[in-house]
Amino acid sequence: MAQEKVAKAAISAEEEQVKEAMRQILEHVCQETISEYEIAKEPLFDGSSVSLKCFGSLRTGFATRSSDMDLALESPMSKTDTASPESEVPRLLEKALLDLGYGARLLTRTRVPIIRFCEKPTPALAARLREERLKWEKERDARSKPKEKLSSQIPKAEAIGKKPKSVNEMQAQGIPSTINSGTDNVGGNLKNTTPKSSSQNTQAKRRSEINVIMRDKFVNNPPKLNDPVEDVRAEGRNSLLEGQQRPSGEIAVPIKSALLCSPCGTVEASHVLKNPVTEGSAIAQDTITNHEDPLERERLSLSDNSGKSSVGQNFQTSASKEQTIPVARESPVGSEPPKVRLETTLPDEELVRLYRLAMKEGWFEPKEREIIFRFIEAFDSKTDHYQLDERRSQLLSLPDVLNRYRPPPEHLLDFPKDGVGVQCDINFSNRLALHNSHMLRCYNLSDPRVRPMVLFVKAWAKRRKINSAYHGTLSSYGYVLMVLHYLVNVTKPPICLNLQTTEMAQRDTSVENTMILDGYNVRFWRDEKEIQQWARNSRITADHYSSVGSLLRGFFHYFAVVAGGFSWGTDVLSLRTPGGIVSKQQKDWVAAKTVVLDPVVDGQKGQEIRQRYLFAIEDPFETHHNVARTVVHNGIVAIRDEFRRAHRLIQEAGNGIFTEDLFEEAAAKDDLNYRHFGPRPRPHPDTNVARQAPKPKDHDEKGPPNRPSNSKNQNEAKHGPKAPMKWTSGGFLRTIKESPQGMQNAKHAVKSPEASAAMRTEQTDSSQ
Repeated sequence: MAQEKVAKAAISAEEEQVKEAMRQILEHVCQETISEYEIAKEPLFDGSSVSLKCFGSLRTGFATRSSDMDLALESPMSKTDTASPESEVPRLLEKALLDLGYGARLLTRTRVPIIRFCEKPTPALAARLREERLKWEKERDARSKPKEKLSSQIPKAEAIGKKPKSVNEMQAQGIPSTINSGTDNVGGNLKNTTPKSSSQNTQAKRRSEINVIMRDKFVNNPPKLNDPVEDVRAEGRNSLLEGQQRPSGEIAVPIKSALLCSPCGTVEASHVLKNPVTEGSAIAQDTITNHEDPLERERLSLSDNSGKSSVGQNFQTSASKEQTIPVARESPVGSEPPKVRLETTLPDEELVRLYRLAMKEGWFEPKEREIIFRFIEAFDSKTDHYQLDERRSQLLSLPDVLNRYRPPPEHLLDFPKDGVGVQCDINFSNRLALHNSHMLRCYNLSDPRVRPMVLFVKAWAKRRKINSAYHGTLSSYGYVLMVLHYLVNVTKPPICLNLQTTEMAQRDTSVENTMILDGYNVRFWRDEKEIQQWARNSRITADHYSSVGSLLRGFFHYFAVVAGGFSWGTDVLSLRTPGGIVSKQQKDWVAAKTVVLDPVVDGQKGQEIRQRYLFAIEDPFETHHNVARTVVHNGIVAIRDEFRRAHRLIQEAGNGIFTEDLFEEAAAKDDLNYRHFGPRPRPHPDTNVARQAPKPKDHDEKGPPNRPSNSKNQNEAKHGPKAPMKWTSGGFLRTIKESPQGMQNAKHAVKSPEASAAMRTEQTDSSQ
């Protein structure tokens, strides 16, 4: 099975060649774009110093089919670090890629800037990416536009009544013009309103020629550079840039004038544009808003409020009156329209789906869940319609949680998984990742069994839908570290040496191996030729007989069993540490917390991230970084369940029992990070403490001494104190060992898969 699955999962030589060709093309685009920008400031800039290096799975040798390519941009001669917020390189490169017909989107909220790239975007995706770029350009131009100084723009008294000045005259006197000059700003524009010069046309033509030459050199069938969707993009671009006429009936009062004339200093723009009160003041309208000269309108609006200007006084009065106009409402002021319960409008199939989803996210208490379970049971039976109607009506007694439902947002700018050619991420200043990928590559070269084991586990995790950090499970990089931990620290004798602690790493005194990069020690045994020679001479491991299959069986056993295996609740996988294990207590990784990462470059703001420690894997270099921080509670439950399932199937296969396929594709999992009903309700403060029966009192206002004063106390006096509550992913679950009534409730609860899963996860990572 290992041989078969690894052969299907491994990337082909042809795919590697195509992606390397794309890397070469992108590197030339980067060199051309950055050189053109830097030479304008530094004529001695060497464009060949710009490089685009590959890291990640394609560099380590652990790449599977259709793996994305990770690239790191290095420009050591640039005066401003390309990852700095002041650097214009990321936006310039995004523009250059879009102009060449590629799909490109700059992400700036990441720790370092990243450009998401795809080779052949669909027409709809290409149009959206260009619209996003134009939106950014518009916002940038608005920020860079100098603020108008009204005092310097007010004309003298003798200028009143003269013909309005032309744009050239206003600019000659230092008065900013509201007409766009059409020149590009910093960062470049997708559309330039001024005609291109001959030098610009030559540069664009040269870039296209280089693109074609590089494709012909590395790819037999190069894609066409003249994308047919360019007409669609241009049409969308022109529609965004066209000025929109103001609808008829709106009063063209300058917003700034209205703000200054308002007695309180603030008037909403919508109130100024459509003002029924000011429409009744014909003098104010005709004199102020319809004046030909905009500077004259400014002067009139700034007239003395004490009565020297009747026009200004009239406008001020009308503007102040407008503040008291009541806003039309669909319901009376101070009351909200009654919400319609979805239980009365949705079909039963949708109700079942939403209630199951709400319980999965932790809503409803045990008694409320019993009502839901009875409704689901009646729906599944499909026999007694009268009983189904009755139990549906009982749902109205529950809290109105369904109206909180919000479907996941659409990510229209995300690239599809396939159908858009080569995809990659271009990272700015990610030098630490280059060293990390080099070390994983050295582990790959140290033994021929490392690569098939990693590919098998990655392919298995992908089929079982537990390899998405974005959706609350673990990244492929995390599974690589799990395999290496097992081969270095668990197998006896070890299959691989610890490349960070071995004596050979200490002997290497090269500058690259002794430097401290971004505050982290990057020392490891990095001599690839020497490692390969040791592997051929059997000097790395004494175990040359264990097959890949037997090693995989031990790997799944180690992470599935409780006794003698990995302790998910208390241990941290640490590849750099001798023995491979560090306790969560030792690293203070015992509770989730929000931390601010140190900026990668000076001037950059530290990124705020949420660190979770339900599953803990220490990064080999960034020792404060938990590789598994994206794993949420439901995510770790899914991962552990899959390890137990794989271990069970392997054990059964060893006994000749074949019930399920280990690589059977699992159903698609929802985004475990997204909560469809909002934040999960917090438990009551006293739910984790056993409720005590009321102590006897000498006197009670509502009853005689030693007598319960309300129905709650009467119930506790009759049946004893209620069992304590414990919060789990399924909501409130009462401990059943202290309450006979809890045993009866549990019988109903275990009928539901959701309740069974919640009870099972209660035993998982209680320390978290």
